[in-house]
Amino acid sequence: MLNFVGFSQDTIFAEPPPETQTEYQIEILQGPRIVSETPPIIAANEPFRLPGHRNPRVAGWLSAAIPGAGQIYNGQWWKVPIIYGGAGFLVYLHNFNRTERNRFQNEYRWRLNNPQEQYNDPALALFNTDQILSARDFYRRNLELVYVFSALLYFLNIVDAIVFAHLATFDVSDNLTMRVEPFALPDMSLHALNNQRVPMQGGLRLTFRLK
Repeated sequence: MLNFVGFSQDTIFAEPPPETQTEYQIEILQGPRIVSETPPIIAANEPFRLPGHRNPRVAGWLSAAIPGAGQIYNGQWWKVPIIYGGAGFLVYLHNFNRTERNRFQNEYRWRLNNPQEQYNDPALALFNTDQILSARDFYRRNLELVYVFSALLYFLNIVDAIVFAHLATFDVSDNLTMRVEPFALPDMSLHALNNQRVPMQGGLRLTFRLK
């Protein structure tokens, strides 16, 4: 009788304690390690300015506190003169219309209180009372429009900072997810084949790229 004894090819190695493992044993047990000379950079949890990123909330609050500050935060310095140029023009319109409204209003009140006199301001001697009242309402309406446009400029300043802070992280390169591009293909229809010709046909196609 012959007895055969089989041996397994698998050898079980006992893993030594971590403090006694060598680098060679660690590579065998856990695989090769990638060693970098520079330590990994961990981004700080600071929402004010991250590399290549703008925080829309911070940009909005900055523009709300100081108009144009959100644009500076987004790196769009050239928008600041536009904002303050528009604000300066609105200040000029405000002062002009306010002065004219007060002038015609004072003249109208003086004529109501002094019906025996024709006018108080010699520059307004050619205007009757109805014209004085109409001019006062005209400049008062213009003054109200200046207030509306001032609020609109302030609101657009905030919206612009928030929108462009969002757009700072958008992919605007040529490798976009959706593209419209021209194409040209041979015409393989039966009509073209029966006439023994293969003309080209072209057009536009919509391409979606999955990233």
